[in-house]
Amino acid sequence: MKRILSVGRIHKIFEAVNEALRDAGFTVVRSRSATYAKWLLRKDQHDMVLIGPGILTQERALLIDCATRTCPNARIAVLNMQHDSNPVPLADAALSIDAGTGTIVHALRLALQQPKKLAPNLSAKLLCVCATQSAAVLRRKALEEEGYEVVSVTTLQELEATCRSNVFDLVVIGPAVGPRMKLSISDVLRKCRCHSPMLELGRTSPEIANARAVTETNHYEWLLAIAQLLSEKVEQR
Repeated sequence: MKRILSVGRIHKIFEAVNEALRDAGFTVVRSRSATYAKWLLRKDQHDMVLIGPGILTQERALLIDCATRTCPNARIAVLNMQHDSNPVPLADAALSIDAGTGTIVHALRLALQQPKKLAPNLSAKLLCVCATQSAAVLRRKALEEEGYEVVSVTTLQELEATCRSNVFDLVVIGPAVGPRMKLSISDVLRKCRCHSPMLELGRTSPEIANARAVTETNHYEWLLAIAQLLSEKVEQR
């Protein structure tokens, strides 16, 4: 029996679609928020992630990114409102919620029968450098909720020891890390031959040569920047 993770706020037509999927023999697991859906993705494997109305565009992008990393064989399907014209490049199916319950169920069944759309391998191990232990715990928790493997450090000694025994896809530097410390971090990374891309948080421009920077005007901005950097790295392979 195929298992569908259905994510979306309460909406009359969307609930009718979920009920029709159950009647058609699918197991439907409901989540009203993207955050809870990510927890469910880490907990169980699903055959499809169905994203319905009420999920913001940024939330949707991060949810799809998490799904491709934690549940790589799951099909991604998006039900759009009629006025939503934002493209969803990694979706296996994108339908209007006004298409009708029968049409939607038929399209989702076909999507499950088709080969999975090829997506880059976005599994990643991140090194997070923070100014304090409390910041490290919070940052690590936020990244692990997105499906990343994370190692956090707060001192140069920890940084050097970690870099000598691990290979990272990305180095994330917290906003409270000062300019002098950033230069020392850069020196340690170079010494350990760690050539991973770096992302400085809370900055409009980087203080480390060849690093990227992103402000944190909202919760999604820095997470989307990480996903984008990792996608670029995969494309360059």
